Amino acid sequence: MSAEQENNKLLPSLSLGLEDVLIVPGYSDFLPYEVSLEVKLNNEMKVSLPFLSAAMDTVTEIDMARALLSVGAIGVLHRNLNISTVVEWITQLKSEFGENKPYAVAVGVSTPEEDIRSLVNCGVNMILIDSAHGHSKNIGEKIKEIREIAPDLFIIAGNVVSAEGAEYLISCGVQAVKVGLGSGSICTTRLITGVGSGEFSSLIEVSRVCKAAGVLTIADGGLTSPDEIVKALAAGVDLVMLGYLFAGTDEAPGEKKIIDGKELKLYRGMGSLGAMKAGSADRYSKHSTDPKNWVSEGVESYVRYKGSVDSVLSYLKASLQTAFGYIGAKNINELHQKAKFVRVTKSVSKKSQVHAVETILNF
Repeated sequence: MSAEQENNKLLPSLSLGLEDVLIVPGYSDFLPYEVSLEVKLNNEMKVSLPFLSAAMDTVTEIDMARALLSVGAIGVLHRNLNISTVVEWITQLKSEFGENKPYAVAVGVSTPEEDIRSLVNCGVNMILIDSAHGHSKNIGEKIKEIREIAPDLFIIAGNVVSAEGAEYLISCGVQAVKVGLGSGSICTTRLITGVGSGEFSSLIEVSRVCKAAGVLTIADGGLTSPDEIVKALAAGVDLVMLGYLFAGTDEAPGEKKIIDGKELKLYRGMGSLGAMKAGSADRYSKHSTDPKNWVSEGVESYVRYKGSVDSVLSYLKASLQTAFGYIGAKNINELHQKAKFVRVTKSVSKKSQVHAVETILNF
């Protein structure tokens, strides 16, 4: 290895997380309730809220998909379901909500061609190719395979964290690129592999490439509070995928338990052993059929029971509209244009939290 190659091993830029920055406030001439969170997906579809539910088997099945469709968001059915169940659910949802709504389903690189055709024939118009490593040959081949079956299908693929990864997926023919690696609250990929990138830096880098190509960007992983969603959108993304915030609601399929007097619901990563045994192993390139040869890249845990997802959605919508008011942006396009960030120290981040009080009563 030459000295020049060794010097190029360490990239010059510092990789930042969402907690490392704050958004600078700007002039506003409107009230928060006037803010629109609408996103145009293509010439036929748009959403009223920039949210997708995570394609996880403890987050999205028919109840979550129905709840999100009813408010103008997107519920992505997870890939551990039997194809006949998915066809039945999509048929049911389409009969309830009609045409030009996003009926989204996750598939894997091993999903058979006949299953893809069944999904398209029953009304699925949005497919997420679910993989932890989107910058790979098998993902590119799957995109092209699906594109041949359904030339007009809205295809989402990922995950990537670099401009090169985004360019690759765009060249293969996607409509949206999903960004994130290892930042999810129940993801252990970084701990296992040492691979990843700071969420904020990744979102900035990938969204620039996508915007230039006319492709949407989706932030995925680790968005556990409204401020992180706002920062992700302000960084340039169009939509955010949420797992933790929707897990624990009535509509999430995770098992409900009472532990030490607390109401909790199961929440597990799709890289956890339980989820991989249920069908998601190839998301993490686990081609062996023997679980003894798998390395878990996620955990199974519990989250606080949150009640109806409607209350979570109302809280997130109001929080985002308030934030846009501080920034002076009436919609997401204006947010992309106007948002400016400052890097902050750990002490500033610490002061952003509730502090200097004994008990928090209503947060």
